[in-house]
Amino acid sequence: MKRCLMLVCIAIMAVAVSCQKKSIKPKPDPKPLVYHTDGEVKKLYGNDPNGINMVIVGDAFIKDDLDTGGYYDQQVKMLVDYFFSVAPYKQNKEHFNVYVVYAESKKRGASQGFNADDTTRKLKSYFSTDVTRLLQVGDYATCYQYVQDAVPLYAANMMVVLVNDKAYGGSGGDVAVISTNELSKYIMIHEIGHSFGGLADEYADSQEAALTTASDAQFFPNTDTTNDPAKIKWMQYFPVHAYKGIVGAYQGGYYRATGVYRPELYSVMFDLGHPNYNAPSREAITRQIDAILNIPFDFNAFLNTDSASAKATTLGIGTIRPPMHDFIGMKNRVILMKKNKKQ
Repeated sequence: MKRCLMLVCIAIMAVAVSCQKKSIKPKPDPKPLVYHTDGEVKKLYGNDPNGINMVIVGDAFIKDDLDTGGYYDQQVKMLVDYFFSVAPYKQNKEHFNVYVVYAESKKRGASQGFNADDTTRKLKSYFSTDVTRLLQVGDYATCYQYVQDAVPLYAANMMVVLVNDKAYGGSGGDVAVISTNELSKYIMIHEIGHSFGGLADEYADSQEAALTTASDAQFFPNTDTTNDPAKIKWMQYFPVHAYKGIVGAYQGGYYRATGVYRPELYSVMFDLGHPNYNAPSREAITRQIDAILNIPFDFNAFLNTDSASAKATTLGIGTIRPPMHDFIGMKNRVILMKKNKKQ
């Protein structure tokens, strides 16, 4: 009898296990990765037909980096999110269109030194072997072709090349070039300050000073050659309460420790440790935005939106110098600013 009961129990357990096995559904196969194709364009943000067009192109990103939501997409999103957290871009976000262009390279990382025969990187991006931290595009013709996949070149108001290299570096000019270094978002703001805002570097460097003319500092929006409060170009800020003790005439700028003055103690054009623009720089960028939008610049309206950004600063996350010789085409920009001042 006991043996019969035992056999019955075993049979019941066997049936239960069998049913349990049948009820376990196999795990579905993971969805295959979807890759962006070379030359593909995605509109990341904006819908203003007359807005500011920002175009981001990648270099040294291989196919494995270009899957949907993958490494390249993540890097671009991080940069764009940060860009719109910085004044005056955050106040003007509604006027921006942001495009991302996909370029597939065969090799990660920038080359060391320019190589005209480089076929492994779509834009031939490289680190200068003569200037520390200077990262440049080697093939601007191809770069502009990718930009034009998004918008006509004349309508590309901001062009950014993101190079897949963890080394610190960048440059500014017609195109702002940055790496995927952890400080890339700060470098981007600095380089766009050059390329879009026409801003001068505010730090001192004897090598750079030897290559430039001190008197040219007066033509940039954020440097001047006088500290006379009745003549300095940002004197309009002095009576405004929100900027008292913040905007002044601080010794040093345009690569010189003396003889040139900057408007605030620290800014992203002085040191990446303070990742914001000073007030006159924010004004210069806003003027540029308004000009593209065909809106007359109103200084009082600017103050109404900008005064919240006026903060006394101390040196922030550490002394982090921007890349050297990074304002590509600075001489041409100075010539243009001189011409505009005469008009």
